[in-house]
Amino acid sequence: MELKPALSYKNQIIKLKNDHNLSISNYEFAEEILKKVNYYRLSGYGIGLKKSENKEHYKDKVSIEHLFNLYCFDSQFKNNIIRTIEQIEIELRTQIAYHLSNKYGSDALMHENNFIYKTTKEGQSIYSIINENLNKEINRQKINLLLNIT
Repeated sequence: MELKPALSYKNQIIKLKNDHNLSISNYEFAEEILKKVNYYRLSGYGIGLKKSENKEHYKDKVSIEHLFNLYCFDSQFKNNIIRTIEQIEIELRTQIAYHLSNKYGSDALMHENNFIYKTTKEGQSIYSIINENLNKEINRQKINLLLNIT
């Protein structure tokens, strides 16, 4: 399969305008957009804005600014969701740690019998996998600390 040739920003703008019916009134701004968001990523935000009779053409009056605004909204939306998920994760971990330490002691995580016994398809306990990964990370951090001190 032959790859499409690389196009300059100017030629990308011409292609969007002429071949895809995208409204572009400010070529300098369009170039700035394409420098921030590549052609194919930006085009993906216009999939639902194509003409039903010609899937290669955007509906009339759809502009590069519309696509860029959709991209910006999507980016901001994802960032907001990630921040929210992070807050929920921290709160959940805090509540779990509080419950376990008050019910089973401050070393609750070190005792497999405090957890439901589950295994992988291969028969290895989930607890042992998590514990092994935790110990690897602790050792990695110790090595990094020693390397940074010396």
